[in-house]
Amino acid sequence: MPDWQLGVKYIVDNGPSDQDFILCTGSSARQVSSEQLPGRKGRGRHYLQLPLSFRDFCVSAMGIDLPEQTLTPGKMLTAEGVAVLKTLNLATSDLERAWRSYQQVGGFPAAIDDYLRDGEVHSETVEMLWDIIAGDVLTLGRSDVATLKLLERVGRSLGAPLAWESLAEDMDVTQPTARAYVELLAESFMLLAVFAWDTSGKGLNARKQRKVYFMDPLLGGVPKQMVPGGRLPEPDAVRENLVGIGLYRSATDRLVQADPAMGSLCFWKSGRGTEIDYLVAEHSSGVRGDRIPVEVKGDSLGAIANARRSISPVFGRGVIVTVSHVDLEHEIPAVSAPIFLAALRERPERKPISM
Repeated sequence: MPDWQLGVKYIVDNGPSDQDFILCTGSSARQVSSEQLPGRKGRGRHYLQLPLSFRDFCVSAMGIDLPEQTLTPGKMLTAEGVAVLKTLNLATSDLERAWRSYQQVGGFPAAIDDYLRDGEVHSETVEMLWDIIAGDVLTLGRSDVATLKLLERVGRSLGAPLAWESLAEDMDVTQPTARAYVELLAESFMLLAVFAWDTSGKGLNARKQRKVYFMDPLLGGVPKQMVPGGRLPEPDAVRENLVGIGLYRSATDRLVQADPAMGSLCFWKSGRGTEIDYLVAEHSSGVRGDRIPVEVKGDSLGAIANARRSISPVFGRGVIVTVSHVDLEHEIPAVSAPIFLAALRERPERKPISM
């Protein structure tokens, strides 16, 4: 809606009393950041309403009864948190059934409606999602073709650091332009950028390659729908993607992750090449520093043991997210992805990107 802020300004200046509440919604963090209504916002707050989380999908779409108590990754390392995880473990069969559906359906209401009515997401719904994305980028003077190429590349590169040079070549644009596209879609809540963390004290590193994920799994199906011969992301990559989105929804207070900020979700890679998928900004007993590691692995006991050996000497404690294996007795617990995401709390209130 062009110049919507002028209408809000008029209402604030001439209409309601101080006791009235005005809710403004929007889909672009860039617009939110640039339209702050200086001097008229009062005690205004920013809330982030993304597509349904896995936990909400379980409750609202699948009718699964879950414990009311939710956890942060740090709380999962406490006795109280382990008790909640054990309760959720009793519902494993229902959670795994919901998990299989959620990886395909995601959390957009139209897609969920398709699934509940017909057992699958209609192609028209995926095309409608693409029309929304294309409309946003075209409004901002960007190319829908380059955007589609970006989404296709993100799907192929899920879980791996994204090289600007290679991405720019795939999109047929310059490196600064490729980076601008990623930031634009992050600010439109379509992509999530995860930055590298330097444990030597330098913190977030904006110069290193970053990982890029879809904000909803249905976005991974857009290139296949729109381009003949396109393919869906690999299941293991989708699982890592969904863990990342769950952590972003739960563990960071930032409105978007277009730029590296102190509260951002990040990943870590040592000089020897050892990599931890996610570091969460949270203090917890037994964890060295102020970042909790969360590593996504399969069910192989050898892979889980290797992950623990990577986490222990640097961070002390952390959480390993598996396919279905659960081991809550170890000081670095292993939790299946459905249980982990069903336990995560949601943090709706956010700080805008300008703060």
